[in-house]
Amino acid sequence: MKNKHFFIIGGGDLQADLVISAKKDFITHVFDYNESCSCKNLADYFHPISIADKEKILQLAIKFNIAGIATAATELGNLTACYIGEKLNLGTNSYECAKNTTDKSLMKKVFKKNNINHAKYFILKDEKDLEQITQFPIIIKPSDRSAGRGVVKVFDKENLKKRFYEAKDLSYNKIVLAEEVLKGKQFSVETISSHGKHQIVAITEEYLREGEFADDFLETQHLIPARVTNCEKKFIENEIMHILDAFKVKFGASHIE
Repeated sequence: MKNKHFFIIGGGDLQADLVISAKKDFITHVFDYNESCSCKNLADYFHPISIADKEKILQLAIKFNIAGIATAATELGNLTACYIGEKLNLGTNSYECAKNTTDKSLMKKVFKKNNINHAKYFILKDEKDLEQITQFPIIIKPSDRSAGRGVVKVFDKENLKKRFYEAKDLSYNKIVLAEEVLKGKQFSVETISSHGKHQIVAITEEYLREGEFADDFLETQHLIPARVTNCEKKFIENEIMHILDAFKVKFGASHIE
């Protein structure tokens, strides 16, 4: 008989498989502010609480003496899961790790501190910060959003202010990044980590469209395994291990581009 409780942060379609899997061994609790979310009736318990309300969910986690907590396909949910997991020693990554891998402005600081190569960038908080940008094209993106929200390639000064405010409106922390456009091949690397030990699962060669908006320059196709020399493969593997350690990733899957 199941007698241990498990929290799932987020109740949308992308969390459904996680709920179904967890139900095999646990009493499941789903958290989502949307009372009509698709996982409401999948879980044993549903809580109409925002996934960003860390303290309220933490109190319930203590009340139910949960055995674990997880989320899927939501960076905001991962912040809450790691915050609670760290507080209750549930084998998650730290809250610091979740913040640094979610907020691109913090991510850049980790890159710099650990001598990890990265695109040149500007932090944009106010309109006056746009004066730093003199070369185009440039990528504008909200600091703490995912899935390409607000990401756009700007080709001239005339559109810069408009795209800055659009990205700022989407950002939770109201910080926008302007990044140089890098040319060359793009690869993604899938990894699995457990207790700070990392395993590379696959190196993927990616093909991109060219355009202005995020949807215009997303991947069109993938090639696995990537066509790389042994020297290139070793270089990629070393960089990936360095990145995972720099961000103090201890558990779970990572997708690094």
